[in-house]
Amino acid sequence: MQRQWNDANVLFEEHICGVVADGQKRLLPKIISQRAWCQANLGEMDSAIASAAQSIDICADCTDLDDLAVLHFRLSGVGRLLVDHEMENHHSTLASG
Repeated sequence: MQRQWNDANVLFEEHICGVVADGQKRLLPKIISQRAWCQANLGEMDSAIASAAQSIDICADCTDLDDLAVLHFRLSGVGRLLVDHEMENHHSTLASG
């Protein structure tokens, strides 16, 4: 992990719309959870909360078990950085299947 949160966040912002346009809508919840992780690591807590909520709202579109595990793993990490232990534990449980 290179911890280049800002660079990654910019890339997510630039390419999220393209994911849907390219027919990869199923990846969108996972990508948005990754964006939430970057935002939380940048201290952008309001943005991280909004991205996490967005990811959760559309996660029904994500049916691949590996993608869901990544989504919940990242959201667990966001919960940890937000010091939201309920969120952290809930998504940690879901990530581990």
